[in-house]
Amino acid sequence: MQYRFRPTRRVDHPAVVGGDSPGITRALLLEKIAAAANIRMREAVVRPEDFSAMDECVLLSTTRDVAPVAAIDAVRFKVGPDTVTGRLKAAFADYARAYAVTHPAQRV
Repeated sequence: MQYRFRPTRRVDHPAVVGGDSPGITRALLLEKIAAAANIRMREAVVRPEDFSAMDECVLLSTTRDVAPVAAIDAVRFKVGPDTVTGRLKAAFADYARAYAVTHPAQRV
């Protein structure tokens, strides 16, 4: 699982470093889904001291797709369908449904 963070009006997420896996969900969001949903994304250095300036936080996973994070320690984040995270989650679900329709042999 990978953490991604959203400061005001933009989605920033940590760059892939060391032995981290770039992730399928991350790649799809960066390369296709975010832009189609009119959401700006970029790679950036994100440190724990940056959390308090973040509006939203999201966990990305191939098995859980886009999951909002409500809090890390004492830092609370916005959650809900009307957030950027909610829009990303909906856009990811739309992409997955469309992909399944156009690639029936890939269905599980």
